[in-house]
Amino acid sequence: MNAVERLIKAIDRLSDTMRQSMREYRQNPEYDALFHLTITQLHYLHCIKEHPAITATELANLFHVQKPTVTNILNRLVRQDYLRRTQSDHDRRVFYLSLSPLGQQLLQLESQGYASFAQKAVHCLSTDEQEQFARLLAKIH
Repeated sequence: MNAVERLIKAIDRLSDTMRQSMREYRQNPEYDALFHLTITQLHYLHCIKEHPAITATELANLFHVQKPTVTNILNRLVRQDYLRRTQSDHDRRVFYLSLSPLGQQLLQLESQGYASFAQKAVHCLSTDEQEQFARLLAKIH
């Protein structure tokens, strides 16, 4: 088995571990909301977190989609209380997007899930190996 085949097999096993971790979280009522969002909705929430006070037009440009597509998703996220819209003081046609406290909490829960998975994934590695693994992942990214 060559290096690429070993890497593919390792990534597959790691993905299995991630799926198992996600199944455990799915059983916890505290994390239920995470499993009622689409991947696109989560991407939008993350983008809004990274770009405070972004507008729907700017979001559409970042994702290379039409503004009505973005607006539909944003409307759902506002109705679910994950997002807030704030009208511009300078141009009443412009609304800035930000995470609501519930949206911030949701992304924090997601981060906790990833942290838990990472701890499970590296428990068999020494400290030096964990550092090397983190450097390699950063290099791949």
